[in-house]
Amino acid sequence: MLIVQPWEYASYYRPTSNTNIDTWLEDRDCQAKDVAGMPLPGSNEQGYLPACDDAWVTLRMLEGDIDSDCEVDVVDCQNVGFSYGAAYGDERYYEWIDVNPQTLDGRIDLKDLQFTCGRWGSTCQAPLPCDQSGLTCPEEIVTRLAATESDANVRVDPANQNVTVGQQFTVDVLVDDVSNLGAYEFTLEFDPSTLSYVGASDGSFLGSSGREVFCPDPIADVGTVTFGCGTYRFGTAGPSGSGQLAQVTFEAVGEGLSPLDLTMVDPMDPLAEEIPASAENGSVSVSGGGGAVGGIAEYPQLEPKMAATTPGSSAPDSTVLAGSAAGGVLLFAAVGWYARRRRRAG
Repeated sequence: MLIVQPWEYASYYRPTSNTNIDTWLEDRDCQAKDVAGMPLPGSNEQGYLPACDDAWVTLRMLEGDIDSDCEVDVVDCQNVGFSYGAAYGDERYYEWIDVNPQTLDGRIDLKDLQFTCGRWGSTCQAPLPCDQSGLTCPEEIVTRLAATESDANVRVDPANQNVTVGQQFTVDVLVDDVSNLGAYEFTLEFDPSTLSYVGASDGSFLGSSGREVFCPDPIADVGTVTFGCGTYRFGTAGPSGSGQLAQVTFEAVGEGLSPLDLTMVDPMDPLAEEIPASAENGSVSVSGGGGAVGGIAEYPQLEPKMAATTPGSSAPDSTVLAGSAAGGVLLFAAVGWYARRRRRAG
C-alpha cells in the first residue's frame, strides 16, 4: 500500500493540470510480508516470491482540489472566489490557487475560478477530466466537444448609439459561433469623462444548457470594468451557437464620443480550456441635455423685458408682445375699478 502525503510536495506542486510526480519502485529482495511481518500467500516461509519486478508509480494532484481532500466541491470554489481579482503582491493572492494557466500568471481571475468550479464533483476515485487517471472517459460524462472550425466572436451591441447627458442606457455583450461555452470574462474600456459605469449582469445564454451559473462581483476601475461568469454541473455540456453574454449599464455624464472597447475577451469551455475568439468594439455619442424629457417638452423660462422694438422694425418682438398683453389686462382692470368707485361716491 502506498500512502501519499500531499503536504510533502505542496511547496512546489499545485492542484493544476499535468502535475505528475513519477516514482520508481524497485523490489530488491522480492519479499512479500504483511504489516506484522508475516509472509503473504504465494511466498515461501521467509516471505520471498518466486518472481518479482519493479514498477513506475505516477503521483498526481487532483485538478482543482484546493484543500487536498480528494474531492472538488463548494469549499474549493469558495477558496478561489475569496481571492478573485487579486494579483501578485496583493494580500489575497496565493500561488497555490493560481491554477490556470499551469504556469503562474500572477492573478486570480475567472480562468482559475472556472478551472476549479468546472471540476465540481471530481474525486480521486473518479477524476474529471478522466485522463488524470489514465482511464477513458465514459461517453455520458464527456463535456469537451470538438473544436469549432472558426473562432467565436464577441461583440458590443449596438455598435453605435446616441444618448443625452444624464441618461442611463445599456449595451449588450454578445457571442457568435461558440461551442460548449462554460464561462466568459471580458474587460470593457470607456471614456470616464463621458460615461460612468453603473452595473453589469449575466445574459440569457450561458445557463441555457442547464448548467448552474455563478458571477463574481464586477471589477470596476477608472475607465474600465471587468465582468464574467462561470458554470458548474458535472456531465452537462455548455451551450453552443450565439446569444447574449452580459448586459452593462452606463450613465452619460459629459458630452463627447466614448469608445466601448473590448480590450480582453476570454470565453472558455466547462473545464476552463480557452476558446479562441475575436472582438468587435462599439461607441456611444453623448449630446447635451435639454429638449424632451419623458415625452414632455421643456421650455425655457422667459425673463421680463422692457418694452422695446426690434431695430429697423415697428413690430415689437414676441416677448414684448406677451408683456404688453398682460399690461393691457391689468390696465383695463384698474380703469373698471376706478369707475365703479366714482359711481358709488356720486
